[in-house]
Amino acid sequence: MKLATVLTLAALLPTTASAQNWTPDEQSLIDAVEHCWDRAINENSTEAWMTACRPTESTIYWWTVETAPSYVVSAWIEGLRAARNQSLVSQDLRPIRVQVDGDFGFIFFHGIRIWELDDGDRETESWRGFEVWKRTSQGWSFHSGSGSPDGMNQGG
Repeated sequence: MKLATVLTLAALLPTTASAQNWTPDEQSLIDAVEHCWDRAINENSTEAWMTACRPTESTIYWWTVETAPSYVVSAWIEGLRAARNQSLVSQDLRPIRVQVDGDFGFIFFHGIRIWELDDGDRETESWRGFEVWKRTSQGWSFHSGSGSPDGMNQGG
């Protein structure tokens, strides 16, 4: 009887979700998003992000703690580094929903970033994001997006 109780309780505990079965189009979008950020982090370079993601001149990103989406992604990344005196050392993106509709891809994800301060200390940031990508003859290209730190827009 005790074994049955233990097995029942174990089944009710939260577990790590198994990998979702993404379509080939969805997986190619996930791979493109991860490639952009991995390259930027590995090379510690906004230019690497720009080369990998290929945003257009009209691309904007809205970090929702700001009042409006008023800057290009490259300025946003450089602004974060300058304002925080930090370098992005790692990021784990976890896709929640992915949709590919023709040549447009939409990805909702949860992210964990680790920043390194100038003094060597590290800071972890949990956030949520939504991005729009466009498929071109060269692959996926970043179109626009938004993100917010966890705990924002919770209502009340």
